Amino acid sequence: MKKIFLTIALLVTLLLSQTPKAPKPQTTPSFFDLYDQNRKEQIPNYISLDFILTANYLFKQQSITQLEEEVLYSKFK
Repeated sequence: MKKIFLTIALLVTLLLSQTPKAPKPQTTPSFFDLYDQNRKEQIPNYISLDFILTANYLFKQQSITQLEEEVLYSKFK
């Protein structure tokens, strides 16, 4: 009985050690990462309208968040 258990344990260990691991998901670079990489490699960037709108949205969102944290939060405490 002990031999069977050890044999099964050995087989399970071998099988588990050979199972392929899931590949890491590839992360796609953001606009800013890609444009920064291009700038470092001196590759010109095509600034599209969607990039301008995204940058504008992020700037406004950051400004609103900063205003809320610095001014409004202290008033409504």
